[in-house]
Amino acid sequence: MAESKKTKKPSNDKSLKERLNYATEQLTKHDVEFSIKNEQSGHLHCRRKSDDKLMQFWAGTGKIMGYEERGIHKLIQLLTECA
Repeated sequence: MAESKKTKKPSNDKSLKERLNYATEQLTKHDVEFSIKNEQSGHLHCRRKSDDKLMQFWAGTGKIMGYEERGIHKLIQLLTECA
């Protein structure tokens, strides 16, 4: 008897979607404009309020391009701090 093979999505798909949703909720809550560049990787673009600098963020890993620190709350702090 042949076994049927079911294709499963990787378990991290759900958590990535949840992380992306959480990140967008937090950005909206803090009145930060953003655009989702890639849902599959959780990649976002935002602009820093003080000087309109582009900031890139990956919701799945919390990576903020150009910074050692990680996380949505650190990103929001960087985006909203005064110059």
